[in-house]
Parts: sequence; structure tokens; C-alpha cells
Amino acid sequence: MDALKRVSAARTAMLLEDALSFFGTLSLRLKLKPDDSAATAWTDGASIGFNPQFIDGLTQPEVLGTVAHEVLHCSNAHPWRRDGRDPRRWNEACDYAINGVLLAAGFTLPEGCLHNPEWDGKAAEWVYDRLTPPPPEDSEGEPEDGDGSEDGSEDSDGSESGSEPEDGTEDGDGSGDADGDADADPVPGEVRDAPEDEGEPTEAEWKQATREAATIAAGSMEGDLERHVERATETRVDWRSVLRRFISETATADYTWTRPNSRYVAAGMFLPSLHSEAMPPIVIAIDTSGSIDKVALAQFAAELDAVVSEAQPNRVHVISCDTAVRSCDTFEQGEPLDMTPKGGGGTDFRPVFDAVEDLDEPPCCVIYLTDLYGPFPEVEPEVPVLWACTSREVAPFGETVRLES
Repeated sequence: MDALKRVSAARTAMLLEDALSFFGTLSLRLKLKPDDSAATAWTDGASIGFNPQFIDGLTQPEVLGTVAHEVLHCSNAHPWRRDGRDPRRWNEACDYAINGVLLAAGFTLPEGCLHNPEWDGKAAEWVYDRLTPPPPEDSEGEPEDGDGSEDGSEDSDGSESGSEPEDGTEDGDGSGDADGDADADPVPGEVRDAPEDEGEPTEAEWKQATREAATIAAGSMEGDLERHVERATETRVDWRSVLRRFISETATADYTWTRPNSRYVAAGMFLPSLHSEAMPPIVIAIDTSGSIDKVALAQFAAELDAVVSEAQPNRVHVISCDTAVRSCDTFEQGEPLDMTPKGGGGTDFRPVFDAVEDLDEPPCCVIYLTDLYGPFPEVEPEVPVLWACTSREVAPFGETVRLES
């Protein structure tokens, strides 16, 4: 049987088996393209391309897994989400984001596929930020440090990002080794940028198709796959935009007659305009229980520093808390923020809000970086709260936004 017939047979097999019908239904949206120039297989949201020699070297269960792999890239909108990121590193991140789902669903993946159980359920963007970047090239185009294995980035447990996955699959067996080794063999299943030509499938169309396929397969999908589909089809929210909007909306504004409201002047009505000479204090709380890794903290701190520089509150209180407040540092307007976490251990959100009540001047808002695992105050505080969350939990009060969006 030639390669094209084997790939077509894999699609048919998925359509005929209830537990795999979700993948089979979506696979019909992709054109099949034999591609001798491809290293293994690829998708761009419109097609599944594959090297016939690569397919010939796989068992039929592995062909099935390869097709399902490309389908999940599309249902997760990976061809539309690279957003200028390094293509090779993005491909690795996308593989880590979906391969755990495929293995849990019972698929057999070709040798060399990337999987780290600790990253199961994470978005590709989250994984991308934790993979070791490729080493910089010198003037002759060669890596400066040979293997590029040291970039100083660490996970919360102190291990370097991009280290060998726990399932025993070595990154060096595929093109997606986290050290960015250009000589490594290609990982089976590549994700490419979606074509922008008119009439080609769009991200919105794939989301709708994914919802419809999930409805058709309802009752036959395993829990892990159901949760994955739910995450893949939800609307993604840029937490940075939410942060800026939240601070802007919660800043107190004063009425002033020195600047009449221009909207009513033409009608002969002189009404006060909203104007604030200084933004009230902001409280930034950091969960230091050990559940927030260094990458999330660095991203959170950098964005907050930029927003605070624009908003210019008269002061910022940075509180480190695990089961108790470990530090409360105050920074006056214009001072650079230091968000070095202090503490460790369990999590309790109540001490932060007790500390907020003891402040001499009420803050306009509280922004809390946490995974949301811990006890909350029994009574909702009056101050507006934004929970910058690293998990999929939702706080019982305030506004919750996920950092991995």
C-alpha cells in the first residue's frame, strides 16, 4: 500500500471508531499532500503534508497517531498563533502542548515525539517561554557556545528549561530538542503558518469545526480530550491588556471645575470634568508558596513595571505572602519596583487583605499573582481585585485572568 493510501486509511479508521471520531471528522477538513521535500509530516491548517518515505517507515498505528497529531495542531489554532516567535522553538512548544493529550487518548506516536508530563495541559505559548532559546550565532553563523544548553532560564524547581522529559523520550531524538540543535533529526509532525490566501481555512472556522466535531463525538471522548477541546475552543484573552484596563478603570478620578467638561460647553452648560492629579496607591501581592515559577514572575513583573510607569500611582505596595505576609515594601512614585519574592511554603490569601486594611491610605486596587490554590477571605473585600492566575482556577470574587493566555 502506498503512503497516500495509508494516510487515507488512517482517516477512515478514525471515522469508523467512536472513540476516535472527533479526530476523523476534523481530518476530513485537511487536504492530503504527498511532499518529498518534507522531513516528516506537516500541517498549515489547510493540508496535511507528508513525505512518503517517512510514512513508509511507520507502522499503521503510528500513521494514525501522526494524522491525529496534525489534526490537534489545527484544532488548537497553532498555525495562526506563532505571532513572530522562532519557528523551530514554536513547533517544539506546540508538540509538547498536544502530545500528552494524544498519548492519553491511546494513540501511538512515532519515535522522537516530544512529551513532558509536567507540561500536559499547558498552552503552547506557556511552553515556548520555558524552552531554552537557540544559541546566538556568531558572524560566521555558528553557535557561540557549541550546544546552546545554558541560557540561565530555570523552572520553579531550579531545573533548566528544555531539559529531558520525564517519559524517557530524549529531545535529541527529534528536531524539537529544546537546546535548538540544528543537526538533530526532525520531530514527526510539523506545524507551519497558515496560508493567508482568500478562501483558505481561518482560525475562527477551525474553532467552530472543533466544537461541532466534539458535539458529534459527545459521549465517546475521554476526560483529558474533553478538557483539551474546551481549552482549545475558548476565547483567548491577552492578560497584559486586561491588566492595563483594570488599573485604568480602578484609578480614582476627582471632579474639578478648572477643566470644564467640553462635551457640554457647546450647550452653554459648564459641568466639572473628571481629572486626577495623582493615582491612589496600588497593592501588588505575590504568592510565594513556590507554585509560581521564575518565568511567570519575570513576565508579570516586567509588564507591571511598564504599566506602573505609565499610570504613575503615588505609591506601590509590594506584598510577599505564603501562609503569612513575609514582606511589605513600599515604592514611591517614580521608584523602580522590586518584586523579589520572599517566603515559601503553603498559601493563604487572607493575610494580604488584612494587611491592605491596615494601610494608611486605601489602595485603588489589589493585583495578586497566584495559582489560586488556598483559602480566601470569608467576606469579599471592598477593594477591586485582579487575580493574575497561573492555573485554570477562578477566584470567588474579583476578576481572574490567566497568565498563559
